[in-house]
Amino acid sequence: MKKTLLFLFVLASYQISAQCDEAVVFANDSTNAVCIEADAKVQTIYTNNLPNHSYGTWPSNNPVDAQELTFHMCAFPQKADSYTSIYDGGDFMGGCSPYIEFGVGTNGIRMAPYGARWFVNPNTQEENRDWNVEALVLFNMDFNNSHSNSGGQYHYHGIPYSYFLDSLGIDGSEHSPIVGYAADGFPIYYKYAYEDATNPNSGIEAFSSGYSLKSGNRPGDGITAPDGPYDGLYVEDYEFTQSNGPLDACNGRFGVTPDFPEGSYYYVMTDNWPYIPRCFYGTVIDNTFRIGPNCPDSEAEMDCTEEIVGIWEAMKEINLSISPNPASSEVHIAGLEAVKQSIDPIRVSLYDAQGKMHFLSEKYVEFIDVSSFPLGSYYIQVSWGDTQVTKKIMIQ
Repeated sequence: MKKTLLFLFVLASYQISAQCDEAVVFANDSTNAVCIEADAKVQTIYTNNLPNHSYGTWPSNNPVDAQELTFHMCAFPQKADSYTSIYDGGDFMGGCSPYIEFGVGTNGIRMAPYGARWFVNPNTQEENRDWNVEALVLFNMDFNNSHSNSGGQYHYHGIPYSYFLDSLGIDGSEHSPIVGYAADGFPIYYKYAYEDATNPNSGIEAFSSGYSLKSGNRPGDGITAPDGPYDGLYVEDYEFTQSNGPLDACNGRFGVTPDFPEGSYYYVMTDNWPYIPRCFYGTVIDNTFRIGPNCPDSEAEMDCTEEIVGIWEAMKEINLSISPNPASSEVHIAGLEAVKQSIDPIRVSLYDAQGKMHFLSEKYVEFIDVSSFPLGSYYIQVSWGDTQVTKKIMIQ
């Protein structure tokens, strides 16, 4: 049974039900209806996908219609060593594409930055799918950076201000509430979070992403691939440049929040590109978030880990410590002396704040030389069996 000590994911009780009646949700075809439930392994969202806020209008062939949508994700997600792009979720499966919805709002509305348009060869009409057209540039959007598709499914491509500001009352005076859940199960917040990721008494900061437009011109010839200056027309016009910033390449970070006082990995939606994150750091992304018809059935019940049991007792028993902290040359990992002989293997890794791995050992080590690492915040992760402990450390 998985025990996650820093990534402890305690479900927010004010918006999680013990059991939902999806028939009631789907029977409502006139007003917003959503229900979120969780068991020992899987969190499920039932939604009719009708907004609980004002929205714009589109051509008559794209009305906003009630849907019957069900999404599954891990109730206790785990962070992977590398991320998965929403544009690269695997292979085509019949009509089911490899592209992924990023998540679902707590109001049941899909967070779907994917645009399903690419650079097109003007001579052959062949699509070059290495160049994804940015949906916010291509499509008409309402004042919530949203619209409905040909099936009447309303969805967010950017920041839904009517929902965040009007419905949820987010104004920066306090930490953002949870605004949604990503496909991997980690929570989503809107830009306002604790300045110090580990201190709930620190000030509130309005975060921005670390992305910016590339300089110069695209490398294509205008026939087989796009040319011209990087201007934001394509997703690939942007690059992650804020290597020392608080948010990683998926607009996420580790930290405590009002919902997770023991800490969790979480995502942040920002007012600058990508607005809605374009990648995931979770280990499990369920088929219910795949885009397209005839996608495989959910495998969340099989793929997700079980609910954490006895977490506080486990924390007391392990008591892993890292010293010195801050460190400048070498760090000492202590706390496993009593069990290291009987547990094999013990995996030790070290990441920076953007999730980049700087050290990995598939066997237990007590000391890590950090003298050559750039200064900043890091996370040391120690894993054995189904248990995972993560500690933050500063290198200066």
